[in-house]
Parts: sequence; structure tokens; C-alpha cells
Amino acid sequence: MDIVLLKKYLKVDEDITEMDDILSGYLAAAETYITNAGCKVDYANKLCEVIIVILVTRMVENPDLLVKLTESAGITVNGMIVQLRLSQS
Repeated sequence: MDIVLLKKYLKVDEDITEMDDILSGYLAAAETYITNAGCKVDYANKLCEVIIVILVTRMVENPDLLVKLTESAGITVNGMIVQLRLSQS
């Protein structure tokens, strides 16, 4: 996913670039979370894309989640990850 698309999801003007480095880091962390959950990062799969956007949104709203992301991901994201894993097997 590129930063422009991520900004569209987050409703951030693409011309505002101050957060690009932070968003790139959050995006990488969300992709790693997906990989560590046993799934492939596959942007052709919209479920995968949405999970990543949810994770990035949570990190933007609460940067402390980077420390305890697995505890705070919540039932919704964990359920979506199970569905993603099933769709990829």
C-alpha cells in the first residue's frame, strides 16, 4: 500500500507530508503484524487491506499500541485475521 492510499483511508490530505515517515513506519509495523499472525500481506485481498488500515489507524490514534499491539488489537481485528488466514490456506 502506498502512503497516498493510506492517507485516503485516514482522511489526511495527501499534500500534508509531515507524517509520511511516521505513517510508513506504522504501515511496516501493521504488515509485520499480519505476517507474524501467519498470513501473507496481499493487497489484492481487501480484507488484508482493511486490517492493515485498522491497525495503522489505531497506531495513529494511540502510539502506545506499538508496545502492546497484540493485547490491544481487539476481538474484531483478531477475528478478521483468522478469516484472512482461512482465505489464504
